[in-house]
Amino acid sequence: MAKVDQIFRLVRIIKELERNKENGGLTYEELRDRLEKTHEGEYDAGNLRNEEVNFSERTFQRDRKLLEGLFEVNFVYENKKWRLEENDFANRYAFFDNILLVDAYRRTRELSNILLFERQQHSSMRFLEDIIEGIQQNVTIRFVYTKFWEGTPHQREVIPYAVKEYKRRWYLIAEDYQGNGQLKSFGLDRVSQLEVTDTKVVHQNVAIGTLFDNAFGITIAPMQEPETIILSFDPDQGQYVKTLPLHHSQQILVDCDKEIRIGLRMVPTYDFVMEICSRSRYVKVLAPDHLAQQVKELLKAGYEQYN
Repeated sequence: MAKVDQIFRLVRIIKELERNKENGGLTYEELRDRLEKTHEGEYDAGNLRNEEVNFSERTFQRDRKLLEGLFEVNFVYENKKWRLEENDFANRYAFFDNILLVDAYRRTRELSNILLFERQQHSSMRFLEDIIEGIQQNVTIRFVYTKFWEGTPHQREVIPYAVKEYKRRWYLIAEDYQGNGQLKSFGLDRVSQLEVTDTKVVHQNVAIGTLFDNAFGITIAPMQEPETIILSFDPDQGQYVKTLPLHHSQQILVDCDKEIRIGLRMVPTYDFVMEICSRSRYVKVLAPDHLAQQVKELLKAGYEQYN
């Protein structure tokens, strides 16, 4: 099992190689120098033991094999430099970023004015291990669920399929046991008293990985056909949308000093409509007409609250 310091070193190796990918990667010596510099900064801050960083070429090869085995991160050696092979590594960034956050907190915990955290809200992760167990064991899970708009707790028994993150909240993707087979999403922050049962079940043959390809947010709309959506942003807000796309289908149609216009191919779910409304006057729906009308009515209703 990797030690704590080794785990942080593995993540730093990944980050340094990613940071220098435009330069073709790093030589072993360059990578070692960067790790040593990071270590010196930690020691200067008084948060680590007084010891030298132990990163020989043999250590690097051991770390490289561990990363390839644990996380399927493949290394390429070319022109005397090491770089990462292009793959779906971006999907693993959240995991590594969380480790880096723990490391940063460890290094700066005496300096409360460096890392400024939001106040922690209701935790939705405490049932994650039980849910995974239920999925792997092909059994149902039972819990008490309280919808925001009802406020009344209800006992639910479901067949779990997956968990999905959306806007810092986690959701359970499941179908009601003895229900009609429809997949639903349950906010884990509204779940309590969860337990794994012994009731064996058979999962539907559903491509969970592509379930949300045509949707936005956490809404499941497998029977709805995607539509072409065209949005016009003002130049300032459009820069944010360019760097953080609303959807994987996003394409830039117009980019000038008057507007940034994008095209999307997706289902305009409730979550998406709320996202557009939250951007208010900075965006205009150009197509389809029914979406433009829906957004217009919601914004109008919001404005009329102040009359």
